[in-house]
Amino acid sequence: TGAPVAVALDASGAQPVLYAVSQLDRLFKWVDAGGPSAPTIITGTGDRPTGVAVLQGAGCISGLPCDDGDPNSSNDLTQPDCGCAGTALRLSARVLLSGPLDAGTLLMNDALRTAAGFPLSEPYTAIGLPPTNGPTAIDPSVLQSPGPDAIVDRVCMEVRSATTPGQVLFRRSVLLQRDGDVVDLDGASEVGFPAVAGDYHVAIRHRGHLGVMTQLPILLSATPLQLRFTDPSFPTHGNDAQRSVAGAMALWCGDANSNGTVKYTGVNNDRDPILVTLGSTTPNKVISAEYRTEDVNMDGLVKYTGADNDRDPVLITVGGTTPNEIRVQQLP
Repeated sequence: TGAPVAVALDASGAQPVLYAVSQLDRLFKWVDAGGPSAPTIITGTGDRPTGVAVLQGAGCISGLPCDDGDPNSSNDLTQPDCGCAGTALRLSARVLLSGPLDAGTLLMNDALRTAAGFPLSEPYTAIGLPPTNGPTAIDPSVLQSPGPDAIVDRVCMEVRSATTPGQVLFRRSVLLQRDGDVVDLDGASEVGFPAVAGDYHVAIRHRGHLGVMTQLPILLSATPLQLRFTDPSFPTHGNDAQRSVAGAMALWCGDANSNGTVKYTGVNNDRDPILVTLGSTTPNKVISAEYRTEDVNMDGLVKYTGADNDRDPVLITVGGTTPNEIRVQQLP
């Protein structure tokens, strides 16, 4: 394996740990357990303490694997200053959901953040959209902030191949604010992905709305980027991918069964699940304060009839006067 060319001692824990780098650039680790022990050959980052660099005198050897503590970075390496850093993409997006959107203010209502069952982890694995990386849990305190930056719901942000846009490279379950900003799990930061800088498609998906994707690949890097899907001039994939509301673009609502289409009549339509949730024979019943996809307008209530019901938005999405039409999600 070659003779050691650099060593470092980490005495911060109960058991001292010795690191050594051989002439063949292999990294070894010994844990002092009070007797002889064989070294561990570290081939990845799993056995390496966060931020530990291998020291030689007053300097350090850069380029060695380490763990920077960020689950949304990759290729973590020791830097010349002995710190540890990886590569990551940083981006956010601005997107509106037509279901909870107030056309007068262009803010979405945030009734669901206090609803029973709001997912502190994520709801997308259950509908076939599992996250590919990163944490999913949020601190309940994130849901307490009011105002335009209050959390509306969870959304999926996907980084897709530039050449094969149907190929999802990374998917994360993140958060959406009332003003449309898509943010990381702290409720404020740009969203991170463990990928190198380059051209990618970006898609935004919601459990009760039809998703949207960039028409062209976008150059993403460690420099935070915001994609404004709300801008009518922003090019998106497909035809009529979003609905125009008071001069802004918003995702089509009404996908009550989360299958990528909105139907008012026929098999697997999105109207019937609303009625079934209420009991089929009790269309005037109201279910309140629950987190459900049948709550199309996301006001915390499931209603089939009356003012602000969840049935009418389904009809509006398919065309209002054309109930037999089908609205299909514009994602490859």
